[in-house]
Amino acid sequence: MSLQLQLQWAQDGLCSVMEIDDETFFAIRGSSTRRGKAICRMCPINEDCFEYSLDYDMEFGVWGGIEQHSRDYIKRKSNLGVYDKTVSS
Repeated sequence: MSLQLQLQWAQDGLCSVMEIDDETFFAIRGSSTRRGKAICRMCPINEDCFEYSLDYDMEFGVWGGIEQHSRDYIKRKSNLGVYDKTVSS
């Protein structure tokens, strides 16, 4: 399956339809991703995006409203049989 086809669902994301700079979701040292997380909370595909980030082990950026360090924490918890996205939102 092509990457374009794999990411077709993402076309409905607010990050795809709004004019947003990359730093909103991929912070550089010293900047904040607070705005990116707020956009994700309103996004209709928030859960799909979050699941994609876990399935494909996305290392950088905000996906589904969750930053990398929080996704790592969630993955560790899920490996223990405890999964709750809200633990780090």
